Amino acid sequence: MKAHFKLIISLGLGIMMGSIAHAYQSPFFNIIDQFIFWPIGQIFLRLLFMVVVPLVFSALVLGVFELAQGQGVGKVASRTLFYTIIASTFSVLIGIGLVNLIKPGIGFEVNQDLIKNESVKIETIKTNASNAKSWAQSFVEIIPKNPLDVAVKALEGEMLALMFAALIFGYAFFLYHKETNKNDLVLMVIFNEIFQGSLKIVGLAMKLAPYA
Repeated sequence: MKAHFKLIISLGLGIMMGSIAHAYQSPFFNIIDQFIFWPIGQIFLRLLFMVVVPLVFSALVLGVFELAQGQGVGKVASRTLFYTIIASTFSVLIGIGLVNLIKPGIGFEVNQDLIKNESVKIETIKTNASNAKSWAQSFVEIIPKNPLDVAVKALEGEMLALMFAALIFGYAFFLYHKETNKNDLVLMVIFNEIFQGSLKIVGLAMKLAPYA
């Protein structure tokens, strides 16, 4: 059976079994969830999280390096920026349109106890909103001072800075390669092997995906 069919079937079975387990709230289901379902799901997610940073960084460095060799960086970068802006604009319009159409929360009875319990989180959100960075500061912080620190924080929201660092390093390696006229840069070979190894880990995770 092909992987995508297996994934669709597993998704359907997961929804069905989850609905049954939720309806009956059996201790047996809780034990299976704690010792089988939850560990498998977490292993799948952690495999993907583990490989995000090396995969993204190596892929971008290699991509920019190879594009620069063909003198196509400017065209690709401009098209990428254009399509990113278009996609972001459409996603915002779709989100606003769906909110106005569906109007989530209408008719929902307010639970005062829930509001009291969540009041601390609400105040935190308000504080974060009031301390929001200006667009100029946000733009400057895309350029990381410490790439290693950004790599550590990539899964906590620093992915854009990591991607920018990868793009800069990729182009810098191209300039060095152009000046020295070396046939092969050892570091590019290493990045390629990191990229290929990361893809193998993703492949292993995808084999686990139907069960996760």
